[in-house]
Amino acid sequence: MVGRRTVSGLVLLLSALLQTPARGQSGLELTGFGMIRPAPDVISQSMGSITTIPGRTSGWLFSMPASWYNIRATQLQVSVEAGESQLGRFGSRNRSGPQSFHFLMHANRRTSYGLGIRPVTRLDMLFTDSSGVFFLPGDTLRYVQSRSATGGISELVLGYSRRLRPSLSVGVTLNVLFGTVTQQDTISFLDQGSWTEPFPISRAERRLEFTGRTLGLSLLASVPPKSRGSLGLRVVLPIVLDLIETQNYATARSSLNPVRHKDVGMSRMLALGYGLDLGKRQRVMAEFGVSQLAEDNKNDLVFDQHLKSSLFMGAAWTLAPSGEEFILPGRLDYRMGFYRREYYLSGSQDGPLRETALSIGIGIRSVRFRHRLDLALQVGQRDSLLPDVLREDFYRVSIGITTAELWFARPKKEWD
Repeated sequence: MVGRRTVSGLVLLLSALLQTPARGQSGLELTGFGMIRPAPDVISQSMGSITTIPGRTSGWLFSMPASWYNIRATQLQVSVEAGESQLGRFGSRNRSGPQSFHFLMHANRRTSYGLGIRPVTRLDMLFTDSSGVFFLPGDTLRYVQSRSATGGISELVLGYSRRLRPSLSVGVTLNVLFGTVTQQDTISFLDQGSWTEPFPISRAERRLEFTGRTLGLSLLASVPPKSRGSLGLRVVLPIVLDLIETQNYATARSSLNPVRHKDVGMSRMLALGYGLDLGKRQRVMAEFGVSQLAEDNKNDLVFDQHLKSSLFMGAAWTLAPSGEEFILPGRLDYRMGFYRREYYLSGSQDGPLRETALSIGIGIRSVRFRHRLDLALQVGQRDSLLPDVLREDFYRVSIGITTAELWFARPKKEWD
């Protein structure tokens, strides 16, 4: 009888611990939304994560479909990244892997199509909580709980770009989100009391499987003074997010049926940017962005603490080569940027979580084959929700390769 009561109590303990959010990390990162947010491509990252204005008049950014029509050939862009966050007494968190894969198909001077895939978030953390005590009739169990959180969310992008007139272009994308975040708790019992069941270690797992879609709209226009200014607008509207939650208690031989959450929301996003050409080779840019979660969301039923809204402010400077340089330093693109981001969490009374970063980057195009290599370095700091840690220091290095016209995809030119 004692053993049966103990097993039932163990299931209740595992269930209670599993529903408790991971206190050793940001509430954002528990859901996979809050890691150092990667820019859509290396060029954007080197320009302070600006996503609405290209670094030159004839340039393009993958985050800005309205600029895709500027490509003059079918192109492939692949980038990888490596980064680290210093978490004080909790050590460091390292991440490396693919940053983006983009394929743009040139149709003519007015139209281009795009396909891309990239990880939006990645989560990989492990920590140990202090020991606790669980009381049962006839039993007093002391335990130590360890928790891991892994997984992430990726995004598949299908897009279309169109130049409506020399001073105005538009773009539209369908973004498909998918991924899984897994939280696993391991409980090691230190003193079993009168308990005789052979379960010295128990495990519980919680899986969150995400599928969703968003619609992206972008606009790029030439504006004063004297058409040297550029205005960029980007809007992301959520269509649907489907979330399946599964809980398993392996050691206790128990599990719960999957639960489908349809009331979990995604944030709407609006970004506005302005760029000014300083002569033919230099450009300065500024951007302001905001995201907001709908008020009728039910995210608190799944995530406990979650992202309600965020603000973004960024600025950048770029210098492009004229195309006539023969010495290597003169053939480089130079980029510098800065951004500040504020995250507003549900249930937080301490104000927003602030993040700032500086970035630099270079780009070089090969003379013979016209391929391009881009490098970016981003260094920053943000407020921490970790106990006894006020700030998190981070950096990220990215390398991207953009091909010239692909030999296997030579579209018929329709110059106009």
